[in-house]
Amino acid sequence: MVIEGTSEAVLNLVKAVEVKRKKASRYVLGFGLGGAATFILGIVFCGFAMYGNRYDQAFLVIGSIFFIAGLILIVVGVTYSNHFKRETVEAFSGLIEEKLFPGILKNPRGGFSEKEVLSTGFFAAPDRYYAKDLATGVYKDIAFTKAKYQLQRRETRSDGKNTYTDYVDYAVGTLFRFDFERDFDAVVRVLEKTSFINFAPRGMKKVETEFIAFNKKFLTYTDDEQLVFYLLTPQIQEKIMSLETMVKGSFYLAFTDNHLYIAVDDNWTSIKVSVTKQFSVEDAERLIALLAIPAIFIDELGLSKTKYKKDAGTTV
Repeated sequence: MVIEGTSEAVLNLVKAVEVKRKKASRYVLGFGLGGAATFILGIVFCGFAMYGNRYDQAFLVIGSIFFIAGLILIVVGVTYSNHFKRETVEAFSGLIEEKLFPGILKNPRGGFSEKEVLSTGFFAAPDRYYAKDLATGVYKDIAFTKAKYQLQRRETRSDGKNTYTDYVDYAVGTLFRFDFERDFDAVVRVLEKTSFINFAPRGMKKVETEFIAFNKKFLTYTDDEQLVFYLLTPQIQEKIMSLETMVKGSFYLAFTDNHLYIAVDDNWTSIKVSVTKQFSVEDAERLIALLAIPAIFIDELGLSKTKYKKDAGTTV
């Protein structure tokens, strides 16, 4: 994504990130390799302590020390790697927010309510729900809100003697909500077919468009069939298919009253920064595209167009 007036700033950031990456990679590789070697040495000493029928406490103590030291070194290396990645994302986030979303408000501990997340119709009700990284902003007079979600279901297993309960993730990603003036008083829901949802929600009808490739990729449900063809024009369907390729994981979209909800169910893995590979301008462009997703959705789907204004007509 090209953002006006950022070319020089992006190049400077790329250079600064690469300097930090080289330094961080030395620490990561040093601590990682050193930790792995120390860890293996600890296992060897513990093996000597238990070799045959003997029990050598001295070897066991030395092995345990090396074992723990190796783990500590590996953890330090991982910490350096995570710190570099976090700093890089924050640096580019700052640039994007300055240029596209001035005045954006962020609350790391905030998020959408469980009720609102479920109201989209994207997910089954969880046994546990977590939310974080709430942010609200405006782009081209369209207000947007985004936050990360994590839904878990309870699973019980038994080994015949004991019963264990675990909570397993089944939906982890980012939900975006865009607010426009017009209230369509209806729902149009688009679900990627790779998801586990393959049934028509109660009171809604499955609709197929004339775009065969779109129908193969997505399921479309609505309680107002005419609205589907008003909102999902062939051009918009092409845009949705293009947007889906930007991110990993499943992609869901729903027009609900005067909101557009988009969920990227990717376990937060779409944004990646490597500490072991050179950070290039191309890497920066991919990172910028992901961080600028609210603006890209608004532009690509035309949410600032007349059809979303309060007094717009109903002709496609």
